Amino acid sequence: MRWMNVQPRAASNTAGASRLPSTRPVRRVAELLGCRPIAQNAMKKTIFTLSCLSLVLVCLTVGAGKDSAKDYHLVQSQIADEVPTHGPVDSATVYVLVCPDKRLYVFRAFHSKPMEEIIKHFPSGSVLHYDGNALAARPPQAQMEALMAFCKSKSITFITSPTN
Repeated sequence: MRWMNVQPRAASNTAGASRLPSTRPVRRVAELLGCRPIAQNAMKKTIFTLSCLSLVLVCLTVGAGKDSAKDYHLVQSQIADEVPTHGPVDSATVYVLVCPDKRLYVFRAFHSKPMEEIIKHFPSGSVLHYDGNALAARPPQAQMEALMAFCKSKSITFITSPTN
């Protein structure tokens, strides 16, 4: 029964008492506007569904970030047919960047712009291991520090491994 259709009752002993049906004001407003109140079960289901969806999205986001960080290796080596029998081996020294998917990039210079162009695309949180060669001289400390600073600016950890 809609309260607009209710007829006021005859006066009784209680003076000033309202003769309208005893429904809550919110329900009365909803009925006046022709709105149907939302069932509490439907609202609980909606909240539960949104909570589950949010949890799934958070898990996928955390999982995607975890899997994308990888280990890369920068290996100091020499070109075998350029190694002189007597004298310095610096001219034959190359740096091989080994990616997790087994792709290789070879550089003559330790810290160069082409090397930076490849390293800057590593996922954030990756680790770049420098594997030196005991038979060749280490790169200058200034170049090592410059590469460390570049990696740090890209949220990549730079680790130097001990040489044999």
